[in-house]
Amino acid sequence: YSQISRLDFSNDTVSQPGNDLSVNRSTVATVQGGQSYRALTAKTYGYNNSSTSESRYNRVDFATDGVSLSSSMRKIGAGYGRATAFTDLNYGYSTSGFSNPPTYTDQTNKYDLSSETSFLIGSTFPYDAIDARSVNGKYYGYISGGVYLATYAYYSHTTRFEFSTTTYDATAVGKISPTGKSAHIGIQSPSHGYFGGGYDYPPMVNYSNVDKLDFTTESYSASANLITPNSQGIAHGKGFQNPLYGYLGGGYTNPPQIHRCQIHRLDFSNDTMSSGGDLTSTFSRS
Repeated sequence: YSQISRLDFSNDTVSQPGNDLSVNRSTVATVQGGQSYRALTAKTYGYNNSSTSESRYNRVDFATDGVSLSSSMRKIGAGYGRATAFTDLNYGYSTSGFSNPPTYTDQTNKYDLSSETSFLIGSTFPYDAIDARSVNGKYYGYISGGVYLATYAYYSHTTRFEFSTTTYDATAVGKISPTGKSAHIGIQSPSHGYFGGGYDYPPMVNYSNVDKLDFTTESYSASANLITPNSQGIAHGKGFQNPLYGYLGGGYTNPPQIHRCQIHRLDFSNDTMSSGGDLTSTFSRS
């Protein structure tokens, strides 16, 4: 046949647009139109840890800005904090972290975002750490750095999590820093991940640089530095993004420990950093 049939994704109806092939064909290939990878801004809800002793998640409705407790999404366990989280198109993942007194976990929770259910997966994070940071690409999540406080071991490598197999690989990606990095900020564009700020210890080293991870080559390069007071680095801040810009905000500089309200905006198109305004109050470790 030479006809081309068109399926309308909005209402699942089929029509014949009339632009047929020039001759009859068999076993032809199909071309996918539009963007099959979900846009970074095409989200319905956001989820964040509730209080330290509460095992559920706060759910933010992006349409109304309303906040409620998710009834069935649970953290790894009540009291586990300073973990790291990443997402693919349909699921969220949370791993690492510890509780007090210091008990580390290598378990990974998987969250079905359509049904708001959570369950443990068989794969475990390859080392004990807190304050690691994550970004997510199309096929993999990338978890960088972190610290094991029992021995003050600060990690410099990046662990890759494959979404299709839900398995970890701690050797696939190179180092994020020559020494170690913890409590940094992770953001991503559709093609790159960015890790900004953080610190190493001992001695205390505060970072203001931003490491850029290419999702295609899985290699690091330097991006623009954070614009920090007195060129001090920032730790324990938070990041968010849209497809054009990434925003890195809050945290604190140390020493002395001064909590910050500044937001730094990274232009993904040219890797330049500018001021993104100030928060109404200082915050860190959120």
